[in-house]
Amino acid sequence: MIKGSLDRLHFGDLLQWFHMGNVSGRLTLRGSRGERRLDFSNGKVCFVSSTVPEERLASWIAARSDIESTDLSRVLARSMLRRELFTDLLLAEDGWDADRLRRSLTDLAEAATGRVLSSPRIDFSFDPEFPVLDVLGLRLDVAPSQLLLEAARRSDERDRVQLPDDDHELPLGGEAFESLFWDLV
Repeated sequence: MIKGSLDRLHFGDLLQWFHMGNVSGRLTLRGSRGERRLDFSNGKVCFVSSTVPEERLASWIAARSDIESTDLSRVLARSMLRRELFTDLLLAEDGWDADRLRRSLTDLAEAATGRVLSSPRIDFSFDPEFPVLDVLGLRLDVAPSQLLLEAARRSDERDRVQLPDDDHELPLGGEAFESLFWDLV
């Protein structure tokens, strides 16, 4: 287990170290808004996940209007009830193809990397024993340098045009989720 803070080590250097060393495991990044996880397989990012509301995969997909929110809500609820991977159900039951899901996950990984780079305080831990490939149904194959270059590009664009940072959470608050849950049960 490796632990530290990105105020002492640059995030880009850490990613490049993982890439150059063909490292496998889970990198967990903790900041004030939540936790982001980058899973590595042989030095490349193979999956990304986040507890930051707008970076959760379902919220990310919903914000891009890639799927109807009712369909997405149904897949999420099934995932929770069946204790199956959301990505597997999205591919199997909603007709998404693997390339479309990979593009969404890669876009999410690039955005999360950019947000980590601009965060004032991030602590990290790396678990080389995490069974990354055992829990994934879909795998990315993204070099850390791609994430860093895309993060820099997004940062340049964001500096030129200030866009509002809207939250894109699913419309599953309170009663709506409760109703959906009992309908599915």
